[in-house]
Amino acid sequence: MSSDITIVLEDRGKGDATALDRLAPLVDPQLRQLAHSFLRRERAGHTLGATGLVNELFLKLIARKTAQFENRRHFYALSARLMRLALIDYARNHGAEKRGGDRVSVPLHEERFNGSTQAAHKFSISIGHSPNSRH
Repeated sequence: MSSDITIVLEDRGKGDATALDRLAPLVDPQLRQLAHSFLRRERAGHTLGATGLVNELFLKLIARKTAQFENRRHFYALSARLMRLALIDYARNHGAEKRGGDRVSVPLHEERFNGSTQAAHKFSISIGHSPNSRH
């Protein structure tokens, strides 16, 4: 089996587009173990599971069209690094959403009200600005 992995990795290095499809079932058990070990160190209630993390890994591998691996050890080392990066990205996105990062910024100026000064004035009063202030 390990020689099969090596052959498929060599095929990937030669540009074989189907190599990752053949590689996935060969390396899935080891990658899931690796994913579980990373997830054990994450916060409680983490919503990304081992399967999701392995899927993220393969998306990153697919994006690297010219990735060449020296051997299985190199493949697993790169896989571990890409999983860590996926967890970091996931944590950043989760933190951004928590801080309102998914909200849309809306500029508050007169163009927003189709040039209607009266509408802008009513809006500024409704959010607590005095009619004479220039906020």
